[in-house]
Amino acid sequence: MRSSKRFAAVGMLAALALIAFMIESLLPPMLAFAPGTKIGFSSVFVSLCLILYGERDALLVLIVKCALGSVFSGNVFSLYYSLPAGLASLLISVLLYRRAFPKVSVLFISVVSAVCHNITQIMMAWALLNMAQVLCYVPVVTLAGAIAGTVTGACVYYAVKALPERLIYL
Repeated sequence: MRSSKRFAAVGMLAALALIAFMIESLLPPMLAFAPGTKIGFSSVFVSLCLILYGERDALLVLIVKCALGSVFSGNVFSLYYSLPAGLASLLISVLLYRRAFPKVSVLFISVVSAVCHNITQIMMAWALLNMAQVLCYVPVVTLAGAIAGTVTGACVYYAVKALPERLIYL
């Protein structure tokens, strides 16, 4: 049985992920020459949830963020891209945390996860649009993922480091 404090903390992380998603959707692309590229600050809260509370809670935060974000942004079609990419990214993160952490850093996990997220979105575009031309975008989204993963990974690292221990183990 989950404690009410833990439930509230996971709910807060889901709310923060959704807010970050909504704010970032209003911003211009991260790379001017690459439309649609974002830092992905909402992934910071999914990663924090994974580290602090585990896979199941991180999955819940991810689903809430993707589902409500697509509804609130008025673009339900974006769910076809954000949810599979988020799930692939979370799966990679879970596997790396389970198998390789602490041999690899949170920053490394974040970069690999972000690159996986972006490539999954390209694969979804290829599948949905039936246009192989979108595959030419893979090098660009790989670069964007490396940049975004570095930024979000640093945010996660410093956030975990700054949290009081009593908040981490609810």
